[in-house]
Amino acid sequence: MIVLESLYLHPLITVNRVAELTQMTFPPANDLVARFVENGILHEITGQARNRVFRYSDYIKLFAEE
Repeated sequence: MIVLESLYLHPLITVNRVAELTQMTFPPANDLVARFVENGILHEITGQARNRVFRYSDYIKLFAEE
């Protein structure tokens, strides 16, 4: 829940930030982010294998001009 709440304030997030918020180590935080991606909540935007940044796209779309 804390990760989702944080995304409303900062819709870009890294696995390291998820680990900080949840007080998890990197591997379980990475698994949590992977579940968010699988469920379409987060989308990876860097195209990298390391230092990935994820975006809460649906939330950002609410504020985009059409």
